Amino acid sequence: MGNKSFVFRFDDVEVREREFSFTRAGKEITVEPKAFRALLFLLRNSQRLITKEELLSAVWGDTAVTEGSLTRCIWLLRRLLGDDINEPRYIATVATVGYRFVCPVKLEEDSPLIPDIAETDKNGKEQSLGNGKESLPISAITPGTGTRSHWLWAIGGGGVIASAVLLTAWWRTPPPSLSIDFVTQLTDDGQIKGGELSSDASRIYFNEGPPLTQRIGQVSITGGATARVETRLVNPTIAGVMPDGSELIVLAGGGSNATYPLWAMPLPAGEPRRLGSAEVGAAGILADSRVVFSVDKDLFIAGRDGSNPRKLVSLPGRVVSVEPSPDGKRILIQLDIKGDNTFVAFEVAADGTGVEEIHNASPDECCFHWSWNGQYLLYSVKTGNRWDIWALPFHVGLFRNLKKPIRLTTGPLSFSDGAIPSRDGKQIFAVASKPHGELLRYDLKLHKFLPLLSGISATDATFSDDGKWVAYLSYPDHSVWRSRDDGTDRMQLTFPPLEAQVPFISPDGARVLYTTDSGTFLIDINGGPAQKIYGTSLNPTWSLDGKTIIVTILSGGIDYSMRMIDVGTGKASPVPASEGKGGGFWLGQRSLLACNATQSKLLTLDLDSEKWTDFFVGSIVNWINSPDRKYVYVATGGTEPTIQRIRVSDRQVETIVSLKDFAELANYGWTQLRVAPDGSPTLTRALDTQEIYALQLRSP
Repeated sequence: MGNKSFVFRFDDVEVREREFSFTRAGKEITVEPKAFRALLFLLRNSQRLITKEELLSAVWGDTAVTEGSLTRCIWLLRRLLGDDINEPRYIATVATVGYRFVCPVKLEEDSPLIPDIAETDKNGKEQSLGNGKESLPISAITPGTGTRSHWLWAIGGGGVIASAVLLTAWWRTPPPSLSIDFVTQLTDDGQIKGGELSSDASRIYFNEGPPLTQRIGQVSITGGATARVETRLVNPTIAGVMPDGSELIVLAGGGSNATYPLWAMPLPAGEPRRLGSAEVGAAGILADSRVVFSVDKDLFIAGRDGSNPRKLVSLPGRVVSVEPSPDGKRILIQLDIKGDNTFVAFEVAADGTGVEEIHNASPDECCFHWSWNGQYLLYSVKTGNRWDIWALPFHVGLFRNLKKPIRLTTGPLSFSDGAIPSRDGKQIFAVASKPHGELLRYDLKLHKFLPLLSGISATDATFSDDGKWVAYLSYPDHSVWRSRDDGTDRMQLTFPPLEAQVPFISPDGARVLYTTDSGTFLIDINGGPAQKIYGTSLNPTWSLDGKTIIVTILSGGIDYSMRMIDVGTGKASPVPASEGKGGGFWLGQRSLLACNATQSKLLTLDLDSEKWTDFFVGSIVNWINSPDRKYVYVATGGTEPTIQRIRVSDRQVETIVSLKDFAELANYGWTQLRVAPDGSPTLTRALDTQEIYALQLRSP
């Protein structure tokens, strides 16, 4: 087809390549540029199988993008066409390969949109001035030799050129550059802080405390003493504060649920009330006090009190965060499209139209928020073991012009949760930390915590069956180390930038099992190359004979199940009826212990009968079996967190110690409970300085 432009027609759709227009049932519909180019390539190759690689190359060229961007384009096109992925009329998916446009397409060459105006030449012969079928020299169209239409065309053309120049100048002009003038510490209470900050004109609201034991705190925007916002709700997580400052909107509940009930909490105090009946994944508040919330891949809007909910739009992935712009006209959403907890930032208008990808985040980018004027995205980027705040500038309107991101901080403080703007736009607020921990064991005879391995900054201390060796993660770089039980003969087994999780020593003491974002690995206890034994998975643990490993699989970002891996062959097989269960440990060679997805119940599985049985009920943060398999240790959440142990033989429960006043280190978001050879539970005390800071913005 060369460089010619065409008009494509199929069913009630007309696509004009030259005009970049898409018309369906006589109505012109706006299509974002990348999706339009993908459609053109499919139409130009109608009925032919187009590989994903071909489409990526045709639409994005040499720009590095993931298949998620292509998946989103196809999703947008299907939405515009009213197509069904299961019974396609237009775009059919060929699994793992690519796509095919299956509807018959009528094709004709497009003509330039130049008026067909006739006039006579100097010999009195009639000639055509631009019907698209003849090529005339530019000198043939000159003022004074034709009709008034020539002048109108010339004036219109000049207007278009002038408009284009102005638009180009506007498009290329970046918003004023940001920089930080100075930083002020606002809190000094030594408490763990996490999640989203929210602010009104006078106060900042925040979550503090370890997982499943979170509470809501507040501090003045000028700093000072912190205070709790008292509520009967369990483990509330802030979604936003009403524009008038009268209420907080929170998600409340325990466990690892992907969805929670939505509540309104009166300020400064009062009885909370449920907003609607939906279990939501994320929520935000518009400038007019309406509430926006997500249920899986769907975005909804409701009244301030949760009334009259209606769906705004369905999206191509699970919604993990929702944040309306300060003016309430746009909504920033982050999606987990692949189901692997890597997120893509999208923007959608408050009426559900104009869904557009803003930024495909890397694993080292997190927590996107609007700036005060909606011209930047504020977010965190990981550099080594530290997180810095960056700003991504972009224009809003007919064209979007993303500029190079601006680095706002360069340490030594680490800002891992992004930043939010003050209402007056003069500051941004963020939680910063200097991570450090102290490895401890709770002595069952002395009834107090004592240093383990001299109290090094480490987590996940796991011992060999003979008690002579210990493997652990250094904190905060999450490298695997091993040493003798007294801390001597230390050796580093993995190295940055790789970050490992949950190491366990094999029953024969020869190898260490651990997991990373890319899979589950084995490494010799004396070092050497690591062996990958399974793909992306969680919580790998050894069987008693060391021949089998059990792993947890996370599907779609929310659904758990378990697999058993044969160490010798690498063959994987499903754990019977393990859907909705994870974190498996071996109680015996033919019995397993696991937790349900809401982390409210532990269950045991008899592998011979394939029957699951309830074992323990409570607010469960972390669990592990004792070295002799006679006990199961549990760290609980709630308002009175504890360490308990349950005797396997008769299910007798014993409370070992209260953790109410213990500053637990929430490694990867969760307390990592382990057990020493003598039965002492081990934890890491948080010595981080984790406080809220105000960063004063310098006026450009």
